[in-house]
Amino acid sequence: FAEAPAGKEGQTRYMTEAGQEVLCSYGPVPVGNRQWILASQVGVNTALKPVRRLSWFILGISLLVIALL
Repeated sequence: FAEAPAGKEGQTRYMTEAGQEVLCSYGPVPVGNRQWILASQVGVNTALKPVRRLSWFILGISLLVIALL
């Protein structure tokens, strides 16, 4: 988050205090004459669940096609 006060946006991956691995996106938000930092985080498992599901689906279809050949 150190780059956000300088006006830069970014993404990072870290462990929360509760031990959950999260993906985080952050950036500066001008509010009047001040600059706030807005950060949004989501658990890695939640964020990557659709990707894992698609990977298993593609693997299953690939194995089915190989079995039929």
